[in-house]
Amino acid sequence: MTQKRMQKRRMIEECAKGLFLKNDAVNTSVDEIAALAGIAKGTFYLYFKDKEELIGRVVNNLCVELLEKAFLHTQDALYSDIIQRLIAMAEYIIDYYEENPCAIRLVKNNLSVGLLQKEMYNLSELDFKGIWTELVAYCKQKGFSRRETYDRLYLIVELTSSATYFSIVEGKPDSIEQMKPIILDNVKRLLG
Repeated sequence: MTQKRMQKRRMIEECAKGLFLKNDAVNTSVDEIAALAGIAKGTFYLYFKDKEELIGRVVNNLCVELLEKAFLHTQDALYSDIIQRLIAMAEYIIDYYEENPCAIRLVKNNLSVGLLQKEMYNLSELDFKGIWTELVAYCKQKGFSRRETYDRLYLIVELTSSATYFSIVEGKPDSIEQMKPIILDNVKRLLG
């Protein structure tokens, strides 16, 4: 794909993301996305086979973006150890979803898919200001391999995402106010 086509595709994705977060994906039409992007409806179909494909791309991008922000938040807050940083990361995700209910409805309970994207998979290369290095060192002391360390990070994100989704959207098993301290306590337990 040429640079110009990639820019246009990214612009369509950004316009769709804005509409999805404002109106929900179900309530947003291809016509509205095309109008906001300043393209003809037919042009939309040169970039995406249908709205579902676009929703998938927007969800993947939103997951990666939210995880990056959550990791970077832990650096800004200057937490003293890796357990506090990962709890702060989970709390950031919960707070973000509480403030952005359309985002949680769009992502559903699939935030962990962001960790599976190539943009996030090699965390040791991206390093997120030291969080991955700290986590590996901490888990090595606990006797965990790098793979087990990555699996624990995956479980932290999955637990936070799923429990938050069901608490906020469905009120199950309880409200997010009741579940938040339980989620954060379980994040701590996952780290031993």
